[in-house]
Amino acid sequence: MRLYDPERVKPILFEAGNYIKFIPVSEEEYYKIEKEIQEGKYQLRIYEYLNHNLSG
Repeated sequence: MRLYDPERVKPILFEAGNYIKFIPVSEEEYYKIEKEIQEGKYQLRIYEYLNHNLSG
């Protein structure tokens, strides 16, 4: 998945202040995702982070 794609409506995938969480995937899942990206079928999952209180 390209973080920058000038062809997208929003060319930069992330914005300042975004939280990014990487999760482990199996080798099988990795290749499945890679194939879906190549076929244009992969849907990136974006979740809204609801707890913005970072002071404690």
